[in-house]
Amino acid sequence: MQEKLTASMQTQCSAASFLLDAKTLREEAELVAGGAPPKGPEPGVESLDHMTIDTSEAQRLLSAMEFRRE
Repeated sequence: MQEKLTASMQTQCSAASFLLDAKTLREEAELVAGGAPPKGPEPGVESLDHMTIDTSEAQRLLSAMEFRRE
């Protein structure tokens, strides 16, 4: 299925053709995934509370930048 998606995106086709291919691929994905029970998260990543990002430095840098329109 990945190969079909890649081939569909690499060919120079119209939007209508892409949408038809996407619909077919979506239907195939639903069919394949329909029989498998949903998987839970991998052990050790049930909670992402330990993943935090401090954006204060980025905020300070962005607020100091001057964005000009030309």
